[in-house]
Order: sequence, then C-alpha cells, then structure tokens
Amino acid sequence: MTLGGNMNDYELLYYIYQKDEEALKMLIEKHKNNIYFITKKVIEQNSYICSTSDEFNEIIHLATLELYQAIFNYRDDGTCSFQVFSQKCIEMCVRKYIRHRRSLSNYQFANAISLDNQVKECDDI
Repeated sequence: MTLGGNMNDYELLYYIYQKDEEALKMLIEKHKNNIYFITKKVIEQNSYICSTSDEFNEIIHLATLELYQAIFNYRDDGTCSFQVFSQKCIEMCVRKYIRHRRSLSNYQFANAISLDNQVKECDDI
C-alpha cells in the first residue's frame, strides 16, 4: 500500500497497527526532530554534559527506541494525545539514562574514595 505523505499521527498509527511497515517508517521519520529537541532540552534541564558526541547519539538512539515502544503502547482513550504521550516517554527515557550515568559516576567516585582511604590506612600502619 502506498501511503500519502501528509497523514496525521492517528492515521499512521492505524496503518501501523495493521502491520504496515511503511507507516511505521513515516511516523518515526516525522518525529525525528521531536526526538532531537526533546533530548537536547532534557539534557540541558538536568545540566548533564555528554562526554562525547557518540554519547549524545547513543541517547538519541535510545530515545528513538522509546518512540517505537510508545507507538505500540499508546492507547487512544481520549486522555492524552499521541504527541504528548510520545514526548513524555522520550523525556522519561532520557532522564532515566542521565540518572543511571550519574549513579554510575557516584558509585565509581565512592569506590575511588574507599580505595584511597584503604591505602591511607595501610600507610598509617
């Protein structure tokens, strides 16, 4: 089936749920800019600094995967639009990534302090 280029999210979702791969690609492509800007906004709001451009690309990739999940988890029950639902899913994904990276850094820092203290205790003996 050939889909028109000016379909809205709900029309694309309908075709996606009918197993139309072209509609899935179109919806992902349609939301690429949203993924980028949402990711950038959440990173800035949390004062997170990506160590490399590869890390930023990794976050974009994870956010894109989260959009895939949002597509298949969305239920049009009138409480929330797909746009808002997908935005919140992407935001939560990026926040989770940042929390994980910070907790990992804190863990590594705590281990370094602990090892430093152990070395100092051995020096005192």
